[in-house]
Amino acid sequence: MRSSSLLITLTSLLTACGQGNPQEQLPAEAARNKDTLVHQGTPLAQYVVEAFADDRGTVWFGTMEHGMASYNGNDVAFFPGTEGLIVANIAQDAEGRIWFAGHDGTGLRHFDPAVATPEINTVWTQETSVSTDRSGTVWVGTRAGILHQEGDRFVPFPLPFDRSTIGQYAIVPGRASLALEDSHGNLWFRTDGAGAIRYKDGTFTQFTKEHGLCSNMVNGIVEDDQGRLWIICMQGYQPKMTHDGGLCRLEDPTVATAEEARFTTFPDTEGLH
Repeated sequence: MRSSSLLITLTSLLTACGQGNPQEQLPAEAARNKDTLVHQGTPLAQYVVEAFADDRGTVWFGTMEHGMASYNGNDVAFFPGTEGLIVANIAQDAEGRIWFAGHDGTGLRHFDPAVATPEINTVWTQETSVSTDRSGTVWVGTRAGILHQEGDRFVPFPLPFDRSTIGQYAIVPGRASLALEDSHGNLWFRTDGAGAIRYKDGTFTQFTKEHGLCSNMVNGIVEDDQGRLWIICMQGYQPKMTHDGGLCRLEDPTVATAEEARFTTFPDTEGLH
């Protein structure tokens, strides 16, 4: 599962990540041996876009240019076979397998970290996001919609909104993915242009800017130890900039209807728009 302590880990390990050329190759030693530890003082990558802590205590990092790396508490190492891949999402299923996903050919892949020499299995190469719920079921988001794993196949899970009605979006109108399953058993989906969607016991509830959400372009949702949801939103870019977005908090995720939702917004938080 994800950990709020990842921010501390990222800060201590990756203070130099904003430096360097995004097209640079792996450090010389690491390029010769992808199991070689990253040099002290060498940036892991210019763009580290994902951090995930698995149930074995390993922290995994997804990058935009160097694939995936791991940190076991002592050492940081690039993961063999992922060099050059864009790793935007990392998750772990009920069997302990690590799944990762991205775009530009990364698609959806998985491996078993408990094996001495893990083999990476490619499910498909189309643009994908991946996450898991509390039971370890794998959920993926594609441009065509949401799917979840049942046995050895992925089954569509349609969300109840019409993409053709989305007037403002950031990148792909209606693109959606599972953000998390909260402590109440609600599944929360983030969308590009349709807000946040809650699902439980066969019922969908859509939360939008009309209900107090800071933008309909939802980028992330996390739950704090009080059960509140923190929702990170982008502004829309298509067909024109919406000049909204930022950070807001849903005080009670169990409200019966979206109209009853109470959001607290943080409009002046630097760097969140």
